[in-house]
Amino acid sequence: MIIALTASAFEEQKATILAAGCDDLIRKPFREQVLFEKIAQHLGVRYLYAQQQPEVKPAQENYPQASLSIQFSQLSTIMSAQWLAQLRQAALEVDGDRIEQLVEQIPETHSVLAEGITDLVRRFCFDEILEMTEKWQK
Repeated sequence: MIIALTASAFEEQKATILAAGCDDLIRKPFREQVLFEKIAQHLGVRYLYAQQQPEVKPAQENYPQASLSIQFSQLSTIMSAQWLAQLRQAALEVDGDRIEQLVEQIPETHSVLAEGITDLVRRFCFDEILEMTEKWQK
């Protein structure tokens, strides 16, 4: 199994990387968890942990995660297809400044969503933004 790790691959380069013999692709910056998930996906392994530590959330994360997931699923009804495409492109380009500009366009009635996307940018979780936008591309 070969997983390519790249800082510069755009979506259109993914096919070339996979054709070169790689089984999958992870874009930088990435979280350790993403790598372990890819390994589990391709090798079918399960991880056993001696003791799971409770996740410590930064003080700025005062929104409920379940509410945020619901907000993400409704994003396509709140924002235009053009806005969603711009968000996806900015995430592909790892352009945090552009994403923050787009977040400013989200109506104040959806502040939890805006805060959630801003938090993802601050934590360099562009892959999560990409995953979020992939379902709207289909």
